Amino acid sequence: MTQPPDNLADVFHVSRDEAYARQAKEEAAYYDQPRMMGIDLESRVTDSYQNEIYTGDEDIPWYETIPNYGSFERGCALGAGGTKQRTRILQQNPKLHLTIYDISKESLAVLDRDLASQFPGRVVTKLTDLNFVELPENSFDLFISSGCLHHLYNLEHVAFQINRSLTPDGYFFLEDYVGEARFQFSEEKKRTFAEAFAEAQSRQRSIRHWRIAWPDLDDWNYSPFEALRSNETLEIFRRYLTEVKVRTAGAIIGLILLSVRPPAPLGRPLSIRDVLLRRVVSFKSWLLREGGSQFEITSKLAKQLLPLDRQVSEAGTLTPTNGFAVYRKRVQN
Repeated sequence: MTQPPDNLADVFHVSRDEAYARQAKEEAAYYDQPRMMGIDLESRVTDSYQNEIYTGDEDIPWYETIPNYGSFERGCALGAGGTKQRTRILQQNPKLHLTIYDISKESLAVLDRDLASQFPGRVVTKLTDLNFVELPENSFDLFISSGCLHHLYNLEHVAFQINRSLTPDGYFFLEDYVGEARFQFSEEKKRTFAEAFAEAQSRQRSIRHWRIAWPDLDDWNYSPFEALRSNETLEIFRRYLTEVKVRTAGAIIGLILLSVRPPAPLGRPLSIRDVLLRRVVSFKSWLLREGGSQFEITSKLAKQLLPLDRQVSEAGTLTPTNGFAVYRKRVQN
C-alpha cells in the first residue's frame, strides 16, 4: 500500500464495535427517510455569495469549475449529494463515468432513478460505510465530495484512501461544512450573530417573533454523525494530499439555517433547517402554504447579514462555516 510522505498512517478513530454499529444504523435510517433530496437549503443570496468566493463568479458554483482542470473519465463521489449537482457534473464532463458511495440505500436509489435514464452506463452506486471504505489503488482521476465528510469519524482513513486511489494526474474537489464540531459555536460568534439578528429584527417585521436557539448536545435534533470532526477537515486533507486551492466563506450567514427558529403554533419551534428537511406534510402543499414566504424571509435576512459576514470573514476573526478545496495526489519523493 502506497504511504503518504512523513509516514502518515491509515488512522482509524472508531472501529465497528456494538455502539458504533448502532449509530451507523441510525445514521443510514435518518437519510433513508423520505425527504427533499437535492433541494437547495440555502437562499439565492448565500449561493451567489459563496460562488463569488469559491469561483470568482457569483453565477458559477464550484462543481462547474471541474472541466477547467482537465478531461476526466473515471470519477468517484463520496456521498450521494444532490441530483441537480451530479447531473450537472455528468453533463459538463461527457467522458466521465461516476461511482457514487453512500451509507444510505434510499439516497442512492434516488440517484439511480434520476440519473440512469439520462446517463446510461455512466453511473454506478455502491452502498458503503465511508468510515471504513476501501478504494482501489491508482484508479480514479476525479474525486468529488459535497456535504459528506463532516459526517465521518475516520477522516484520516478516508484521506489516506483518496490519496491512494487518485491517479497521478487526478484531482479531488471538496465542498463541505468546515465549521465548529457539533455546531458548538464560540461565544464570540454567537454574540456577533445575535447582535446582527436583533438589528435585522428591528428592520424586518416578518421576523420579529422569531428567535435564536443554538444547537444543544443534550437535545440533539440531527443525525448521529452530524458535524463530528468538521473543524479538522481542511487540516487533515492538507496533510494527506497536495493542496491546490482553498476558499472559505460564511462565518455568519451559515448560522441562519442552524439557529434561527420561526414561531410554531404547536409544540417546540423547529429550526428552519428542520422545517425544510422534515417531511411532515407533502413538500408541494407545504411550499404553497408556507415555503415561499419562509424562503423569502431567509433570503432577506441573509441579504441584511451579508455585509457583516464579508467583514468578519475577510478579517478572519471568526471560524468560517463552509469551505471549498481542490487537491492533488501526494506522492513520495
